[in-house]
Amino acid sequence: MGVLGRKIAFVSLFILFLTAHSQQRIAKIEFDGNEHVSSWRLRKVLVTPVPTWTMRLFKRLPVADPKSIKKDLENITAVYLDKGYLDVLVKAKPIKYKGKEDIVTLVYRVDEGKKYFVERIDWSCADSIDTVKLAKLIGLSPGDVFSPFKLESGRLNVYRYLADLGYLYAEVEAGYRKVDSLVRIVFSVKPGKVVYFGKITYKGLINTKKFLLKRELSIKSGKKYSYSAIQKSRQELFRTGLFKVISIELSDTLSHPDTVDVVIRVIERKRGFYGASIDFGGNKNYDFTMQISANWGHRNVFGNGQSIMMKGLLQAEVITNWQFISNRYEASIYEPWTLGRKIPTNLVLYFEPGLKTQNFPWRVQRFGAELSAIIHDEPRTHKIGATYERVDIYGVPEDIAMEIKMQQGIYITRKITYTIQADVRDNPLNPSEGSFARVSTELVGGLLGGDEHFAKIDATFARYIRLYHDFILASRIRTGVIGRTLPAAEIAPTNKFAAGGANTIRGFKELSVGPKAADGTMLGGNVIFLLSSEIRFPLIWKFYGTVFLDMGQVWDEWKDINPNDIRVSSGFGVAFMTPFGPIRLERGFILTKLDPDQKGRWHIALLYPY
Repeated sequence: MGVLGRKIAFVSLFILFLTAHSQQRIAKIEFDGNEHVSSWRLRKVLVTPVPTWTMRLFKRLPVADPKSIKKDLENITAVYLDKGYLDVLVKAKPIKYKGKEDIVTLVYRVDEGKKYFVERIDWSCADSIDTVKLAKLIGLSPGDVFSPFKLESGRLNVYRYLADLGYLYAEVEAGYRKVDSLVRIVFSVKPGKVVYFGKITYKGLINTKKFLLKRELSIKSGKKYSYSAIQKSRQELFRTGLFKVISIELSDTLSHPDTVDVVIRVIERKRGFYGASIDFGGNKNYDFTMQISANWGHRNVFGNGQSIMMKGLLQAEVITNWQFISNRYEASIYEPWTLGRKIPTNLVLYFEPGLKTQNFPWRVQRFGAELSAIIHDEPRTHKIGATYERVDIYGVPEDIAMEIKMQQGIYITRKITYTIQADVRDNPLNPSEGSFARVSTELVGGLLGGDEHFAKIDATFARYIRLYHDFILASRIRTGVIGRTLPAAEIAPTNKFAAGGANTIRGFKELSVGPKAADGTMLGGNVIFLLSSEIRFPLIWKFYGTVFLDMGQVWDEWKDINPNDIRVSSGFGVAFMTPFGPIRLERGFILTKLDPDQKGRWHIALLYPY
């Protein structure tokens, strides 16, 4: 019987008691004797629902379920064991609630015992084994609080390290002995013999060629066995998007052969896909619009991993007036390996023939291409892209066409982009540790031609620190600058910087911070600075709270930078966690007195701002 099992063996009598009184309900849950672990922390690991005032009001109190309470005892014991209290004893006792037979207060009584620390770590292994390296893998050092869970995790880390060196049959045992309030740890390591990968067999392939799997694998026949190579191979095969199920198994390991054969089984996804959607909305030119889109694609053309997709969009004005106003056709080709290297490349071609409408009795035709390539160099990702566009206006003289371009802000954009980012967050949707950095650059126009000529750089860095329990400090700094490559070149407002809103400076209207025209129209600026910090913490169930401080500004040019122009806001919010990320409701208060027309506001947004 393990440590955890011995700590809860006594609960059988309590389980029998509750079984005989299975209709008892719990009005309150209390903890007694927990001097070194807060009730809040213990309450988080309970399986039994914690009664709330609403449950009591509507008489929906949770049932005293024996299985749930047994699991509670296991979880509470595990919390203490992880904190070094190896002698902990936990009992559960029901007490009649206000004299009622069928309602109880459930009290978890804790006898914490002594707290144990690591005295030393001894190794029993061959001289060829680098114990200094192994000691760094176990996560425990002399003087640390002892945790049997960390010890087991360390044992697995040692095995995986040896397995990556080819020692598939390594035997790693970890034990400990208590001496007063100290623990002496002993590791016994028997590496065994070096093992090599043998024959690799593929099963389940129907439409996919074998070489496609081979090029994704980190395991090769004749190479040393590696646990990490198997895990990486599985991840890379899933990344192709071609398979629903992937298993990588070793055959005949019981006899401990020098070479192990590998069997890779897959279940392929359907190659073809299609879809359609209808969206309703509006814009500054039309009150009510409807957009119909349809797409068709193939994710494994000729069995080589390339994919293609065709897409068509049609937009119409509806209700107040009925007419077609725009259409667009797209074709994209995706190549996962380029020039024999794993560099995913995507080419998108689009064509907008344009339509004459009652508002605009001319036709604006667009043709363009977008090429992008991604290079993964964990934890860094590089993305290189190029965009080419041509715009022609038909139905009016050439001089009128130029005037229409100016009035409607039609800019022909041709550019080259490069982005590098490093993401070491533990969870991209709800990070609690790690950091995220990204630098993106654009070179627009120049030798490429087009109407705009500028260079742009935008840099962001975010850091996440666990302050206390699940209280997370998240901070972000962002800076960016745009410079013209031709002195008289115009830059479209959509390519300039603007701030304000749920993801930049909360409390301000969306994209309301920055240079404006006399009528209040946002022109955008060429320099941006943002600095934000917030504390995120759990509230109840899937709800999290947030308190934040945002500051920043957008200036027209570098010479216009003035710290006194910086806008500052603060506020609070609530986030509800979903499988797609948090949905935020936040209230921002403007602290600076530079914008008398803005009084702060509420924001609703999906995902954290950083």
